Amino acid sequence: MRTLCLIAACSRALSEDFDNEGEMRKLFWKARAVARRELKEQLSQLRDKRAAGLGGLFGPSELELRLCVDNRARELAVVEEYLVPMLDSIT
Repeated sequence: MRTLCLIAACSRALSEDFDNEGEMRKLFWKARAVARRELKEQLSQLRDKRAAGLGGLFGPSELELRLCVDNRARELAVVEEYLVPMLDSIT
């Protein structure tokens, strides 16, 4: 529900209050707050699943991530394997 209100506020601000800097700032503060809450919730859920041993379902295992710490080549391989396909799927 909050997202719909935020979308309506964005639409209104862009069509009616575009020249009002104060209104635009408030709009983006709201959007930032909503995004921050959503990201915190998703990160918490991911941490819970990883702690339960389900991390491999969502990306590299803990071992793979540890191997990336001091190995740039391994880090790039993990990015290519997991992140790039996800980015390609959303574009």
